[in-house]
Amino acid sequence: MKNHRIFDVQPGRSEAELHDFLCKLKEKDRVRVVCIDLSSPYRRLIQMHFPNAQIVADRFHVVRILNYHFLQLARLLAPTLKSNRGYLAAMRKAPERLSSKQKQRLDELFETHPVLQPIYQQMHQLREIMNSKH
Repeated sequence: MKNHRIFDVQPGRSEAELHDFLCKLKEKDRVRVVCIDLSSPYRRLIQMHFPNAQIVADRFHVVRILNYHFLQLARLLAPTLKSNRGYLAAMRKAPERLSSKQKQRLDELFETHPVLQPIYQQMHQLREIMNSKH
């Protein structure tokens, strides 16, 4: 970490695909940090093979999980969102990147469901914080 370098990236998504690679690594007890997405199989593998490592989620996956949960909340509060991909696309997009048509869609959505506007604002404020590198 002090050199800001990635040690290794290994393809594979299942325990079977990664097991041989992880078993061949030496001095696994010296590994201090492992960065993964937060899937349960990966966490189990890391805990099994790197007992002293701290598991860290990369920002991309954290933002993705946060957005997912914010949009799930929005769907609960406004069930019509499930069937309207245009509204969902506008909700996902950062305010500064919205087209004029998407801004119009969001205004319509917030007029119909005012409770969604603070959710949208919080979702993107949190995204900005999570995307900050310092």
